[in-house]
Amino acid sequence: WQSSLAVQGQLDWQDLPWQRLWPQLDALDWRLRRLQGPFSYQDGRYQGELHAEADGPAGPFTLHSPFAGDLQRVQLADVRLQAGRGQASGRLELNLGAQAGWSTHLQLRDIDPAYWQAGLPGRIAGSLHSEGQWQPALQGRLVVDLHGQVRQQPLRWQATLQAQGELWSLAPLQLQLGDNRIDGQASLGSGQRLAGELRWKL
Repeated sequence: WQSSLAVQGQLDWQDLPWQRLWPQLDALDWRLRRLQGPFSYQDGRYQGELHAEADGPAGPFTLHSPFAGDLQRVQLADVRLQAGRGQASGRLELNLGAQAGWSTHLQLRDIDPAYWQAGLPGRIAGSLHSEGQWQPALQGRLVVDLHGQVRQQPLRWQATLQAQGELWSLAPLQLQLGDNRIDGQASLGSGQRLAGELRWKL
């Protein structure tokens, strides 16, 4: 005979006190008002949807994504964030197996940082991409390409951070906010040796 476990349900959690669960993030000035969505599980695989509603310093925002996976991985294939007229979309995949790792790509359009941090009004667009694995040794890459304005100052941020075990490299780095500018490259090798060249105008 054959048996299998099958579960279906509906998540509906209101006023989630996430600051109590992660007190180190208590300084963030926003509140998760509601988290809901259907889910199902059968034969080691699960799928569903998540819809979150939250309030930040600049107003309410929402996050929605379907999810699917098993005991080895979880995938959020269509993440969508709406904050006023700002939007972010992309995907996230986590590998929970022996070679634990991640892969994510986000595209931003007219995102206002003040929805999460009061005192930082602006508009930011661009992309964030990261992928890598934790086991058997850390290997990863983060690519940032953002532009817009913050506090009525033009912003430009381009950077590529790579990690391979104990070896870290940041190249290129270009960060500009208003008339302030930092650019260059840096690396951190075994034995915590730091090398590089940075140029700044403040």
